[in-house]
Amino acid sequence: MVAEKLIAYFTERKILANLIFFGILAGALLFVGQLKKEDMPNIVMDFVRISTTFSGASPEEVEYFVTREIEDRIKGIDGIGKVNSTSASGSSSIRVELLPDAERETVINEIRSAVNDARLPSEVLDPPHVREFKASMRSIITIGLFYKDIHLLNDETRRELQKYALLLEDRILNLREINSVSRGFYRAPEINIEAFPDKLRYYNIPLSKIMSEVSTANVRMPAGSLEDPLESRVTLDSELDSAEKIRKVIVQAGFEGQKTGIDKVADIRETFRREKTIQKINGREGVILTVVKNATAGILDSTDAVNRIVKDFSAATLKDTGIEIIALNDNSYDVRNRLAIIFSNGAIGIILILISLLFVLNRRTAFWVAIGIPFTFAFTVVVAYMMGYTINNITLAAVIIVMGMIVDNAIIVAENISRSRAQGTEFHAAAVKGTAYVIQPVLAGVLTTCIAFIPFFMFEGRFGKMLAFLPPIVFMMLSASFIQSLFILPGHMNMHAPKWMVSLAAVFGKKGKKPKKKETEERARHWFLGVEESYGRFLEKALNKKYIVFAAALVLFIGAFSILAFKMKFVMFPNEETRTITLIGEAKPGTLSAETARLTRPLEDVLLKYLGNELIGVRTEIARSRWRAAEEHKFSMRIEIVPREKRKKSLNRLIEEWEEGFEPYRKSFTRLNFSRSWFGQDSGTPIVLLVRDNNDAARNGACELLLSMMREMGPLDSIEIDRPVMNPEYKLRIDRDKAARLGVSADNVRRTIRAAVDGAILYEIKGETETIRVRVTTPPDEKQGIEAILNMPVENRGNYLVPLKSIVSVEKTDTPAQIEREDFRRTTNVYSGIKPGAGRTPLDIAKELEETVFPVVKEKYPTVAIGFDGEVRESRESGANFRTAILITITLIYIVLTVLFGSFSKPLIIMFTIPFGVVGVVFAFLAHGMAVYGFFSVIGVIGLLGVVVNNSILMLVKLDREYDRCHHREMSDKQIANIAKTRLQAVTLTTVTTVAALFPTAYGVAGFDSMLAEMMLAMGWGLIFGTIITLILVPCVYGFTRDARHYIAEKFHGGKLC
Repeated sequence: MVAEKLIAYFTERKILANLIFFGILAGALLFVGQLKKEDMPNIVMDFVRISTTFSGASPEEVEYFVTREIEDRIKGIDGIGKVNSTSASGSSSIRVELLPDAERETVINEIRSAVNDARLPSEVLDPPHVREFKASMRSIITIGLFYKDIHLLNDETRRELQKYALLLEDRILNLREINSVSRGFYRAPEINIEAFPDKLRYYNIPLSKIMSEVSTANVRMPAGSLEDPLESRVTLDSELDSAEKIRKVIVQAGFEGQKTGIDKVADIRETFRREKTIQKINGREGVILTVVKNATAGILDSTDAVNRIVKDFSAATLKDTGIEIIALNDNSYDVRNRLAIIFSNGAIGIILILISLLFVLNRRTAFWVAIGIPFTFAFTVVVAYMMGYTINNITLAAVIIVMGMIVDNAIIVAENISRSRAQGTEFHAAAVKGTAYVIQPVLAGVLTTCIAFIPFFMFEGRFGKMLAFLPPIVFMMLSASFIQSLFILPGHMNMHAPKWMVSLAAVFGKKGKKPKKKETEERARHWFLGVEESYGRFLEKALNKKYIVFAAALVLFIGAFSILAFKMKFVMFPNEETRTITLIGEAKPGTLSAETARLTRPLEDVLLKYLGNELIGVRTEIARSRWRAAEEHKFSMRIEIVPREKRKKSLNRLIEEWEEGFEPYRKSFTRLNFSRSWFGQDSGTPIVLLVRDNNDAARNGACELLLSMMREMGPLDSIEIDRPVMNPEYKLRIDRDKAARLGVSADNVRRTIRAAVDGAILYEIKGETETIRVRVTTPPDEKQGIEAILNMPVENRGNYLVPLKSIVSVEKTDTPAQIEREDFRRTTNVYSGIKPGAGRTPLDIAKELEETVFPVVKEKYPTVAIGFDGEVRESRESGANFRTAILITITLIYIVLTVLFGSFSKPLIIMFTIPFGVVGVVFAFLAHGMAVYGFFSVIGVIGLLGVVVNNSILMLVKLDREYDRCHHREMSDKQIANIAKTRLQAVTLTTVTTVAALFPTAYGVAGFDSMLAEMMLAMGWGLIFGTIITLILVPCVYGFTRDARHYIAEKFHGGKLC
């Protein structure tokens, strides 16, 4: 046999085996420090975002001129899926999902080309930005700067604060670990030329004249070189790069020397882009810097480097300035805590494994089995480094899952070698023959375990991308364990102490004491032999009453799956406790942003009492929404809290205390509620409906009908339509006849209106650290009503001024503050919560809505499309993936076992334990008071499928080989029991070591991680129950099949087996 010869080769060449062993360890020591540490694997998300700024445009104009133009360009690209867009005042955001099987780079390049070809208005100054999201280049930390004693900034304090922010940004960018720094809560500097309409009329100067004169006066250009010996260069430098220079511009002059300077008709000052938004850090208006690391840098090293810069900057540069600096959204915080939790629980697991080995095996065998642990880890480190993997939550989860399994193969091999030695076999022969005897169950166990993790490659979406990094680590560790068990362990088990060590021991040992015969190689005669005998007697009784055992197992199976089907519910993430929550509030409509900022101060004070204990920081944003239109009476507070294991109070308790603290101030607000997020979903509600139709009347009618019908459903609460705020809009239309008679061009009207309202950008000044825009507009008090705009003068072809109102008509309408679209159709969202204690999951509610509500709505509004988003959509997609994964896993396991055993029936006996592993999970969850199971629970069960059959394989191989040795004669129940009990030690120990590695993480012994706890709990208890079934039911099923086979042979074939 080739395998036996290979085992003998390495067993005889212990130096080669040890060279491989220590070489792998040395490689791991070399590479382990170079493995980067991250929060999550380096994944690339399957979507891109296209962002465009169209300053001053209404949402309808943005939709018409920008969003739909870009959508039309990308619509025909092969490889794109769902397209979502938001058109808000002055901005367009389009999210394009890529199909999983698409050639990513090709599709993105086609999207970029299509966007570049889009015909956009000239007022769109910057080209659309196409951004793809990569985890390797992610923001790692946010640095906030603010004045300790200043609530809101003025121009002077903002200028000073932003100066220090730019200085800090420059220092951070000098770090080799950092890719970029983006500014937030930051206002771009501008030079504003605010023209006074009354003075323009007095001096007979149109607004367009000011724009043209300033633009033409701003000149900077190279003129070439002279023909002198030095080839001196000539440059025309008349750049207007300061307010002082612009004030000297002459906008009107005559032949007799009269002149009118711009300073007589306009106020010129250096200021900042005027915004209604107010953004605060810990209750003070400030500036934030979001730091993005390089793809080649680890998150911990990058964050440490940034923190050192920030610490030095705060101590030296910010000393005595009154400016405070704070770190927010520190992603390394979660990484450090999770890595610490995983490492601590993993270390506890390893200790429990070692104790288990020493408790059951003799010390010599336990030592050589345990030696496989560092080898497996070292092998995994080397291969992971070569493949470019990082240390992160997913790869460490894989390590913990397999950590208890990596000694399983070694236990089986070592236990069989020890048993052979105990039967008198010579050392070398015992090592080779004992290992070769168990190659089949060891190989089958490794293959079935690996197969169970193959479907993880098939999951879609962001979870699928993360989970795809788990199987390779499992494969690496199991491969290392397989190699160590078959080719290194036998040589170690065959090793004897060197003569010099024996002599040394004799010198220092007790004289006259002779070692007991075979003391180091005999199988330990301890308590476990008694356990084996007891198990054998119990199993013999069970075999005598195997049909009662089958009936009991069937009842157990039916009961468990009935509970699973009717009592337990699937919820995507039932135990997730987020570190970030959002307080969403609204003051009375019409409240200006400055007043809203004042009203929020008491709320911030309530929260800031927890700063330094449960709270890391608070970011307040007033009159701002990331992808939606801003409303001055609305605000949000992003509250960052410390991880669960670092605080005594639960998130629910904190929210209760905060709501109690807010009570005296609630009368100032019409809305005040908390919204939680789960793994990137932050709608705050479990039910999200998407209602799509380009017909506004049909879409709005469908939403109202949904609202009324959902309010009649008992389990639902907090039902609301995400209605866009309707803002007043004045639509000006040029009377072309009047404009023609008065000699006024449409282009002149366009430029004048835009400058008067939003302002016209004349040119940009390239500064050392930032770009300054020069804007012509009118003072804020001239924009209080439409009448002031209509009185603006516009120049005609005869150089006379004509008021705008004489050539335009006005129509006042209400238009939405933002327009949502999905798959090229306008979309409105309907949100709903579920009442506490309702006993219904989002999937239950979704099914009821589809059966009772949707048909009524679609009958009345047939053109309207209704669908789900958020948790319901994610749960359904995952459910389909789960069913496929389980089916593929079971099928592949059966195929592999059929090939290895050369039988169609034997794999069925082995796989008999799979459903009972699930039975164990069901009863374990009920015992822990868990009536719901989530995404990671199912992931644990899928992984369990391959592990739970390993013990069955071990048991069946032994029974089958002993049956062959009996020359296929009928075996008595006692014979089956005696054979089965010889596998008790290996079966029990492999289960104990695996469970010992899983349970510290499952129960959060050294810190709780909700993502991993569910997975480990499912695998641990499923394996325990599956092992019990293996020890009882598999021998019974095997005995039944043998009895049936002999009965059929005697009855129909004259006693001859076929």
